[in-house]
Amino acid sequence: MLKKLIQINSVTGMEQGICKYIADLLTSYGVNPVNVKGNVVLVIKGSNSKKCLIFNAHVDTVSPGDVKLWQYDPFGGIEKDGKIFGLGASDNKASIAVLMLLAKEFSVKKPECDVILTFTVGEEVDGHGTNDTVEWLATNHLKTYKKISAIVCEPTGLELIGVAHKGNLFLKITTNGKSGHGSKPIKTNDHSVLKMYKVISNIEKLGKIWKKRYSNEVLGSSTIGLATSIIAGNAVTPNKFPDMCSATFDIRTIPEMHSLAFEVVKRSVGRLGGIEYLYPPVSFGFTESGEDIVKIVKNVSKAKIVAFPGSTDMPFFTERGIPTVIFGPGETDQMHKANEFCYSDKIGKCLEIFKQVVKGYNNTYVD
Repeated sequence: MLKKLIQINSVTGMEQGICKYIADLLTSYGVNPVNVKGNVVLVIKGSNSKKCLIFNAHVDTVSPGDVKLWQYDPFGGIEKDGKIFGLGASDNKASIAVLMLLAKEFSVKKPECDVILTFTVGEEVDGHGTNDTVEWLATNHLKTYKKISAIVCEPTGLELIGVAHKGNLFLKITTNGKSGHGSKPIKTNDHSVLKMYKVISNIEKLGKIWKKRYSNEVLGSSTIGLATSIIAGNAVTPNKFPDMCSATFDIRTIPEMHSLAFEVVKRSVGRLGGIEYLYPPVSFGFTESGEDIVKIVKNVSKAKIVAFPGSTDMPFFTERGIPTVIFGPGETDQMHKANEFCYSDKIGKCLEIFKQVVKGYNNTYVD
């Protein structure tokens, strides 16, 4: 199943094929998945209808990048030496495979409490799939429960339990200048690329200031990734100065800076260029380590509680007061890398952990 999932191209914006595969396979198990704005949702009724445990896995991947850097075909799903290679193997198709197996088991044997499986799109950009899904669940299902928790299935290698992560802002900054013939140099202040160089220098200084002034015991400090992409001019016409240069920036925020970050960056850019959101910002996520879902996953898995290094769909749950942890079978250090892989034996191990978590969660006290 995981090999097949890898073979389906589901780069963000192209998730229709994998969602159809997931929905069709779930239907073959005798259950009834629902399409919620392009996301696949399965509500499984358990013996105890007062409690609900939500499992969330995103189906999209980043681009494979330069395929020449891959030893195996990114869409091949090659298995070798206990590893399965391919784009999304760890992030996040190993998690999808586990949830599919969980659905198959619960289609035969009713779980101890209600279980909701969500397979969502768009996580790699702004999380709109999970946002839409949680809104739908809140309207149609969640009001009936006395206790709800969630597990966002992201790569933690079954060794880490994420209870928090930074928020993120993806920004696009554009500088404008004068165009002209390459043989006639123009003034520095009129050169769009040189203006962008100043912008990047200012943002680098801002990042150093943030690191000194603002920090959080759990999440550390806010960070600014310098220019994750840059576009200017046209290589076909190298004798023309570009009149526009645009660059994107990845900013990770802690609670103390999240609401201020955009305006602070905007001031550092000043009159050099214009700034806009590339995607809607995603908030930080946080769950107290004393919550039942944290204690249960830790007790069953023996994993270590940490702050997760990347952003996830966790905030769409925590902002609604749903305690949430990040836990899954993929490898954290394989995210967004060429030659990505996951360990095949962790699929079965994660399945057993999740079954025990459902059982343990059902046994928690409810007022």
